[in-house]
Amino acid sequence: MPPRGFNCRETRVAQLLAEKMLSKASAMARPRPDVINTDLSFMNKQAPQFEALPTSILVREDLASGASVFQVRARDGDSGFNGRVLFSISDGNKENCFNISMDTGLITVLQPLDRERMDRYFLNITIYDQGIPQMSSWRLLTVIIEDANDNDPQFYQDSFSALFGIDSETGSVFVASYLDREAVPMFILKIEVRDRAERGTRRSSVTTLSVILEDVNDCAPAFVPSSYTARVLEDLPPGAVITWVQAQDPDMGPGGQVRYSLINDFNGTFEINVVSGVLRISKELDYEKQQFFNLTVLAEDRGIPSLRSQTFVEVEVVDVNENLYAPYFLDFAVRGSIKENSRAGTSVLAVSAKDEDRGRDGVLRYSVKGGSGLGTFTIDEDTGVTQDPF
Repeated sequence: MPPRGFNCRETRVAQLLAEKMLSKASAMARPRPDVINTDLSFMNKQAPQFEALPTSILVREDLASGASVFQVRARDGDSGFNGRVLFSISDGNKENCFNISMDTGLITVLQPLDRERMDRYFLNITIYDQGIPQMSSWRLLTVIIEDANDNDPQFYQDSFSALFGIDSETGSVFVASYLDREAVPMFILKIEVRDRAERGTRRSSVTTLSVILEDVNDCAPAFVPSSYTARVLEDLPPGAVITWVQAQDPDMGPGGQVRYSLINDFNGTFEINVVSGVLRISKELDYEKQQFFNLTVLAEDRGIPSLRSQTFVEVEVVDVNENLYAPYFLDFAVRGSIKENSRAGTSVLAVSAKDEDRGRDGVLRYSVKGGSGLGTFTIDEDTGVTQDPF
């Protein structure tokens, strides 16, 4: 049992001793500064970085499997495992055509390439370090596939024997079916000749015959589209363009040269450019007189014999508000009188007004709007004559 003075409340000996022991234990539990510095050297502080990675590269489609494509380079400022970089293709490697070495970053061909099937790849190149926590970076690398001469020419059909024939005795080649230069302009025939040796091996030889078709004017111009519509403001000046018609002719030479004309121009109201097919108005239009025009355009080639076709252009005239002036009465006030025993329908007086507008904008209509005689008198809406209706 400790001395009685050890727990003296006045001297607080026990309390001070306990606080001193607790402070010493806390100091021993704290890490030393040199230990802290050593732990920091193992922290993964930097993410790996690419070195001069381009945005796109060119690769020939005839590279063999395993051929090198591109060397990806990267660096990491950390040391040890924290600075060791691993390479991967994380996305965009369609059909697994490419492979990248995890350790070296060398991209190689894994599957045969075909530009006609896929002309470019968008590879997501991702690099990782091996630190804790692991850090990474990524870049997009576009691989453009360059064409290689890896496709043989193909004929439209395997054999032209249905179109041409040959006399086995004379070797004369003749046409056996209908030919169309617009579909196939040239044929290459393989001609084989064999001897008739009765003894020994029969011998043969093969040559090629190129048949080039000359054009004849067998196609009429065709309008694209087959018909046209146009909406035109009535106040457009002469010379304004309405629309543009076009006809195509696949023939060569003069047979493919198209000229345009109007079959009906409504007394010179419309005109068309012979070469370009541009349709214009040549006179002023008036909505009040005519709202629609149906034009017939003729397209004719210059072949011999000449072939032609036609199309229709519907032109709609759009009304323009030309009502610029208000109507006005010639007299400020008009007086009239009538006997009280006058018969119904007796004319009282005629009022007159004018409007400076032309056409229907200048046509006037009269009506009684108010006054003490409203309901007692009427007015002819066309003439302005006031009458007693009762």
